Amino acid sequence: MLRLGRGKSISDVHGAIYPEMLVGELIKAFSEKGNLIYDPFMGSGTTAAAAKALGRRFIGIELLPAFMNVAISRVEMQGV
Repeated sequence: MLRLGRGKSISDVHGAIYPEMLVGELIKAFSEKGNLIYDPFMGSGTTAAAAKALGRRFIGIELLPAFMNVAISRVEMQGV
């Protein structure tokens, strides 16, 4: 069983941010290091940040510039 809390708040701009640990578990279960992860609705960048932290490559698409700025900052914080 996987138990997750809401996680830390990343931004006040995006209201549907889910825990990075949740997507991280899915990425680990269904991919290997070096695989490409695609997120067609990037939002705040949770999937991209988790993918980068786990050694995966990623492509993300986001329509709204405000969300994209949050996602870029979040991925850059990974420092990997």
